Amino acid sequence: MIFINDLDEDINSNILKFADDTEIFKEVRCITDCRQLQTDVDKLVLWLQKWQMVFNVDKSVVLKVETAVSFLT
Repeated sequence: MIFINDLDEDINSNILKFADDTEIFKEVRCITDCRQLQTDVDKLVLWLQKWQMVFNVDKSVVLKVETAVSFLT
């Protein structure tokens, strides 16, 4: 049995956990939000490495919704 209760410690983005699935998401309105989301993903990677686990890349998805003007370019 794997306990993931501490998975979301120090994560500022939204996170949902169900069984062996985890979703992290954040509304990105500025570059600071983008950086914060990346920081949180990096923290999750460190957690995975600590517990010798890996992301299931086949189940990973990125949803990107943009307006006509993008600040990320």
